[in-house]
Order: sequence, then structure tokens, then C-alpha cells
Amino acid sequence: MVSLIDMTLGMILGMVLSPIMMGFIKNFRQRMKVNKILKEYVKNNKRNSNNNNNNNNQI
Repeated sequence: MVSLIDMTLGMILGMVLSPIMMGFIKNFRQRMKVNKILKEYVKNNKRNSNNNNNNNNQI
């Protein structure tokens, strides 16, 4: 009897927490993607600015 109550409570808890956890996971993955894109953008800007500075110095 106790195991049936434990199983029921576990199922209820899992059903309640699952959407909340999925929201956190989705938010985390989205932030990681945005950070990756921003890092690549900064890296490309630095590379382009270095190339422009080198070209200006040679003229």
C-alpha cells in the first residue's frame, strides 16, 4: 500500500516538474546558442578590424 502511494506521488511530482525543467533547459540552450553567435561575431569583428588596420598602415 505504501509503495502505491509513493508511486502516485512520484508520478504527480514528475508531471508537475517536467514542464518547469523543460522550460529551464530550453532557456539554457537558447542562451548558449546566442552566446556562441555573439562570440563568433566579436571574433570576426576583431579579425576584420585587424585586417583594416594592416591595410591602412601599408598605404
